[in-house]
Amino acid sequence: MSAVESAATVVARVREQFQELTGLPAAMVSGLTRVEDGWQVMVDVVEVRRIPDTASVLATYRVGTGPSGDIAGYERVRRFSRSESAS
Repeated sequence: MSAVESAATVVARVREQFQELTGLPAAMVSGLTRVEDGWQVMVDVVEVRRIPDTASVLATYRVGTGPSGDIAGYERVRRFSRSESAS
């Protein structure tokens, strides 16, 4: 990955790799920050689907990339029900 890789390219790559690693497709990307040696991306996923949909359980993961743009690590930082208001 070049030093001037676009944010859109980074997000697309992280979404694809995150799903490959976890089996969880990204519902959305809620944050993106350029860091010294790569990117930090906040990825929101549906962990448990429930009916009604407002009872589904979501989680936010902090995903870090290395200089190559590949995922170097991730951790869940928040778990919440869809019906919760954003904080």
